[in-house]
Amino acid sequence: MVTEILSALISFVAWCFVVIRRHSASDPTADIIADLFFLLSPFFISVIGFLIIFYRKMVHFIKENHSVANRGLLSAEIVLLAAGALSVVLTTFFGTPRSSQVVIGFTLLAMALSLSLHLIAAYFLHKWYNHPRNKLNVLVLGMNYRTVQFCQIINKTSHIGAEVCGYLDERKVDDAPSTYLSTLDDLDTVLKARVIDIVSIFLPIRSFYDTIGDIIKTCGFYGVTSYLVGNVFEAHDGIRRVQTSINDFGNMAYSATSADYVGLVMKRVFDVVAALGGLVILSPILLGIAAFIKLTSKGPVLFKQERIGLNKRSFEMLKFRTMVPDAEKMLDKIAALNEMDGAAFKITNDPRLIPGGAFLRRHGLDELPQLWSVVRGDMSLVGPRPLSRRDFDLLEEDWQRKRFSMRPGLTCTWQISDNRNEIPFMQWMQMDLDYIAHWKFRWDFVLLLKTVKAVIVGTGK
Repeated sequence: MVTEILSALISFVAWCFVVIRRHSASDPTADIIADLFFLLSPFFISVIGFLIIFYRKMVHFIKENHSVANRGLLSAEIVLLAAGALSVVLTTFFGTPRSSQVVIGFTLLAMALSLSLHLIAAYFLHKWYNHPRNKLNVLVLGMNYRTVQFCQIINKTSHIGAEVCGYLDERKVDDAPSTYLSTLDDLDTVLKARVIDIVSIFLPIRSFYDTIGDIIKTCGFYGVTSYLVGNVFEAHDGIRRVQTSINDFGNMAYSATSADYVGLVMKRVFDVVAALGGLVILSPILLGIAAFIKLTSKGPVLFKQERIGLNKRSFEMLKFRTMVPDAEKMLDKIAALNEMDGAAFKITNDPRLIPGGAFLRRHGLDELPQLWSVVRGDMSLVGPRPLSRRDFDLLEEDWQRKRFSMRPGLTCTWQISDNRNEIPFMQWMQMDLDYIAHWKFRWDFVLLLKTVKAVIVGTGK
């Protein structure tokens, strides 16, 4: 908004200078400069304004309570219109009709471009925020008049990409604006079974003081951010207290994951750019592997499997098929050969491998199709490896589910370990939690470089 206003004012002042010079010097060069200036100015104003608003919505969208299509748009267009009108008056005064036509065209074009870009941004951001993989699922604790107001705000502001999926309370409340799920005692069960991104606490602090403290610890245990009105409770180990708000609600968040929101946005942008670049650069290798699998083995080139991602969202992960088509049906017959403890399943010389399958797995080449999952937003380049539905159901310790508080990755600290095949399952899970707790954007680059080394050496299994 401020950038658009300044751009319009600077354009107006500069144009006045050019017009005065044209009138006094009658220089044809000045005519060309003026015409080019006014043809480029609306693009400059609109694009800069679009980028600023897009960035603000990406980083702070949960704090906004106005639609991107309306926020600052009217004021910006009024400034553009005023600049154009004054320019027309000034041009008419100096008696340069052609300049008047240029200015009128500039004003109309600038308004049309600015309006179009704002509406385009509103459309795509609304689609992005409300896509199932990006939409925030909010669980509400306690149903009272403030909870009702909160639910109404969430329902009216769909552009922020949040949805109240239900509430927990000591009893079911008639005419509640959300679905009653269970009592507060079942919070642990709900967090374990459902996709929950945010827990908003609206319980009376005086009568539920100890309960709220336990709720914050439980949410942190599962890697789910809890929101509480007011700075009342201290953060516990591994849980950060972050000031934030949705309108007047939830101005204190207790998060078990990184509070570096700008870094997380940079991580996502880097993921998309690098994954798209990787798909293009590695396309000859991808086509070669696909042709090799097709020529040496019957069945599809790609293996598709349900995996568990961010906050327990399920998605379909792609890999190059390195086993016989019915490999999963043979799992029970070879279960005794499993060399890993816990929920993981790995065999060095798996009898289900196709020719060349061991090589692809050892060098991680079978994982390359997952670059598409990174582009889609189901995965990241770096993060805890996504578990299959079978492995997820076999998790024995609830603290291990905290690893799902970050988007799963192509590589992780366990993946690049020289002796990863000998690392116990519990230690593997702890490595993932350490990565989440101490995550920094620059650390991802280090892990990616180490991954290249692991691929060349071939430490996979």
